[in-house]
Amino acid sequence: MMATVSGTNVQMKMVSQTHKCMMEMVSRKSNAIEDQSADDNSFEVLSSKLRELGLSFNRFNNDKSILSCFNGNLSTLKSLDLSYNGLTVGSGGLKVLSSRLKKLENLYLSYNQYNDSIFPSLTGFSSLKSLDLSTNELTGSGWCELKNLKQLDLSGNNFGGSLPNCLGNLSSLQLLDVSENQFTGNIASGPLSNLISLKFLSLSNNLFEVPISMKPFMNHSSLKFFSSENNILVREPAAFDNLIPKFQLVFFSLSKTSEALNIEIPDFLYYQ
Repeated sequence: MMATVSGTNVQMKMVSQTHKCMMEMVSRKSNAIEDQSADDNSFEVLSSKLRELGLSFNRFNNDKSILSCFNGNLSTLKSLDLSYNGLTVGSGGLKVLSSRLKKLENLYLSYNQYNDSIFPSLTGFSSLKSLDLSTNELTGSGWCELKNLKQLDLSGNNFGGSLPNCLGNLSSLQLLDVSENQFTGNIASGPLSNLISLKFLSLSNNLFEVPISMKPFMNHSSLKFFSSENNILVREPAAFDNLIPKFQLVFFSLSKTSEALNIEIPDFLYYQ
């Protein structure tokens, strides 16, 4: 049957709507985009309704070089992926972006070459909820200023020493991954006990001392995922063995601890 005029109009409207939806998510992944000159407006045509932009696996080499991608109006952008680019902190590129991308909620910067000087550039992203800085060259503090984050991935960096006490101020955190670093100290006396909104916590492959009783997390009613492989298990007084946790885990791992302890199954596991 031939389509009527009204049917054609409906079909054209559907095509237009599909195009609109596609323009809300653009990926330029693995395109070998290199540093662009300041007058390069090649991205200026991107829709002002764009929600997600992927620029991973390219050849930007400092954060100023990515500014040429944002000459247009991208004020509605909520997710930006710049991972796998070899980026370093340049001449304030990220700081400029933070003034333009006020609605950005998710920022992926993994597998670059950022050091601690990146943190002041990130505080301007006022709507940021999720930050991935895994596998960079971070060593120290600065991340405690990102108080609105719900997800923070710092795995695979060069952090050492104890977790900073100011981490406890990130009270909205639901996901925290600090695995594959050189953190030390007994987590029972650290800031993790204050992060009661946590759902996902990975401490694996550090030098943490982890109480077998899980005492620091007894009040973490939202906790579902806990991984602490390749750390050091420590005993606590028997009084802590009878604590009843508020959490109900779906994943729990204390595998490959660096000290072999003759211990029984922790009491809290009987409540899972």
